[in-house]
Amino acid sequence: MKNSMKIIHRILQVLPALVMSATLYGQGRAALDIDITGYWTPALHEDGLERGNGPEIADYGGFALNDAGRLWALSYDPSRLTLRHHQCDAYVMPYQMRAVGNFRTWEDRDPHTQQLISIHVWAQTTEGHRVVWMDGRLHPPAWTPHSFAGFSTGRFVGNALVISTTHLKQGWLRRNGSPESDQATVTEFIVRHGDHLTDTTVVTDPVFLSEPEIRSNDYVRQPGDHHTWLYACDDGEQISGRAPDAVPNYPFGKQPFAREYAERYKLPLVASLTGAESLYPGFAAKAKNAGISM
Repeated sequence: MKNSMKIIHRILQVLPALVMSATLYGQGRAALDIDITGYWTPALHEDGLERGNGPEIADYGGFALNDAGRLWALSYDPSRLTLRHHQCDAYVMPYQMRAVGNFRTWEDRDPHTQQLISIHVWAQTTEGHRVVWMDGRLHPPAWTPHSFAGFSTGRFVGNALVISTTHLKQGWLRRNGSPESDQATVTEFIVRHGDHLTDTTVVTDPVFLSEPEIRSNDYVRQPGDHHTWLYACDDGEQISGRAPDAVPNYPFGKQPFAREYAERYKLPLVASLTGAESLYPGFAAKAKNAGISM
């Protein structure tokens, strides 16, 4: 009995230290959550085509566009962007993360508990402001209004920040008409490697894609403020005399540039228009001798 009391006494003496150690260990684990705050610039060498002039019409190879997505893409006329209500359009989130321009990220923490509430991302191009909620809140109901940034929640898993985004407006996957519907959802995996961030986006779109579209983006950390955070865009009448209800587009089968990309690079037309199949090994051999008419 005496020995038992001694053991209990020793445990009571050590218990505060164990509790303190566990608390400090927990803080240490929290400190391992990756820090993505700061100033970031896209690695332009990686996707200069996406972040520069944009891809060509009918350059759809390697994208899982289904029939509806391909039909939408081939109806696209870039002159649509001359319409006043499209001249200053924002980007939907998956494309915003690939767009040209700098990014600034910062945290919002509870002033009393220091719990991480949200991570903010500000994109220079289109002044895209995105909030990633980190406090465990649920996504809103399906009928909640959609936005270009959508509704994002995040959590740390291993060495990655995993983000789930819903409630996106209709937009595009690429600036050649490749569409993204307002039913699309996105899962992101952000990993930091020193002064680089890798953001892998997985877009699932039941309307325009036959399977998820996976892409990655790379950003380089900058030592100071870019001082370029505004997007000076003012709409104006670019084409006079156009009917107010006219929307530039090409009817089915009337896209005049459908063959241009394939002919320029000496590719079978099927190579630029086939959907998910063009993602997989063996497709080049199939497409080499394939033909397609329009």
